Amino acid sequence: MVDTGRRLAEAIGEDFESVRFAAEHKLAVTLPGLRTLKMEGDGKEYTAYLTEEEVPGAEEEEPSLEYLASLAGFYNARYAFEKIKFEKIRIPVGQFRAFVRIQEGRINRNVVATIIEDPTEKHHLTNGDTNGHIKSDPLTLTIEQAYQVAEAFSQLHANCLPETNNEIRETVDENYTLISKFLSENFYENVNYFLETLLEKHGNFFKNTDGTFEKFSALYKDTESLQSAMPDTGILPKVLCHGNLCMENLEFDSKGNLISIKNWENVHYGSVAEDLAFLMITSLPAKQRRNNYLKIFRHYFYTLVDIRSLKFKLSDLKAFYKVFFKYAIFFSMSALTNLVNSADFSHDVKSAAVARWEEAVNEAYDLETGAFISDDESPLTAQNS
Repeated sequence: MVDTGRRLAEAIGEDFESVRFAAEHKLAVTLPGLRTLKMEGDGKEYTAYLTEEEVPGAEEEEPSLEYLASLAGFYNARYAFEKIKFEKIRIPVGQFRAFVRIQEGRINRNVVATIIEDPTEKHHLTNGDTNGHIKSDPLTLTIEQAYQVAEAFSQLHANCLPETNNEIRETVDENYTLISKFLSENFYENVNYFLETLLEKHGNFFKNTDGTFEKFSALYKDTESLQSAMPDTGILPKVLCHGNLCMENLEFDSKGNLISIKNWENVHYGSVAEDLAFLMITSLPAKQRRNNYLKIFRHYFYTLVDIRSLKFKLSDLKAFYKVFFKYAIFFSMSALTNLVNSADFSHDVKSAAVARWEEAVNEAYDLETGAFISDDESPLTAQNS
């Protein structure tokens, strides 16, 4: 690790002895083989994403799916960081600084790292809200924050339209196939553990554990794989998606401005509605989400319209959102399980997160069974708040 630290320090032009290193612990660990290291030196902060890569020509056993998926996620994230930097896309992800390949002494593996320079002013909402008050729930999104994220992603997606197929995009898609396969296998291997932890060990957070289990089971039994729960994009174009857009992966400054979107290892080409739908389902309180999701989509849509001519309608975003719930509740189970097991968050934070997930299960079930009471409200005229 010392050799790795020295090479990382050199890559940012710092002396190894003057750089502080700290591992970053995440709730939403999608690819265990991909590590995140925080670095601080000369008044600047950096994030290094690291994984292992076979040395070309080295003889080794058949690589595991976890290894392949982690490497695929690493290179897809590197592609996203470089694309955003060199095409000057106005979305806050930090500044791509370097790609480093490091030999740590192992014969058949190198460490590869992508280094991102973090924003100068960092003030995650764990510490305070926009009024300088202590914020008790760092994992709950506000409507104002949702608008900012919607605008940021309209900038990213505008750069991806009109859709074009090229060799790089094909590679990103091939990499994501490996990632999806690993995530599906990991989900099905651990789903019983997730349910036992959430509904039995921490059932006190739920309004109705039996009802939630029955509805979840009904949704789960007809699902062949995690990825099969992802709705077809239909008429919606495919754009670069974060793939795990939740409050944990967002940072805001002391004035409440969005300054960083982190952890892009699940990046892929998917529906224009995917990231915002996942963010709202997992991070907005259920009542606020129901009352405002149309307005948030509308803000995203018309910001995008001002930049690009579109071939889809606002109503198509709404339609995708309503069939996306099942995937969102499945994908977010791992992070929710880690949250309720963590000693780093209060009872209220855990309770709020569970409430969001439980309500999402209820809505997914109602939508799947036809019991959902439709608002039939036009996205164009929605006045909910």
